[in-house]
Amino acid sequence: MIVYHVTPAENIPSIMEHGLIPQVGARSILMDELPSLFFFTSKGAMENALLNWLGEEFDEDEDLTILQLNVPDEWLMRSQADYEVVCTRVIPAQMIERVVVE
Repeated sequence: MIVYHVTPAENIPSIMEHGLIPQVGARSILMDELPSLFFFTSKGAMENALLNWLGEEFDEDEDLTILQLNVPDEWLMRSQADYEVVCTRVIPAQMIERVVVE
């Protein structure tokens, strides 16, 4: 499945070396979630989030990078939001198809 992930540009060197590693981030701690990765299921959903709630989570002057990945469907679980899927596995860097700096 083609999915999209938004991350600060400063994370890209580590991601390209180690892949995407499930973690419990600041937003997840508040919700008592397991280490996970969250992906948007469409480019439109990602863009809408960046213009709204997700864009507010980052500093205004922070450079962001959008990753387009091809992840096996069986690695993904639906979340409570219909625009995202969740993965609890490490995603190897080789699954990253495209990197776009915003």
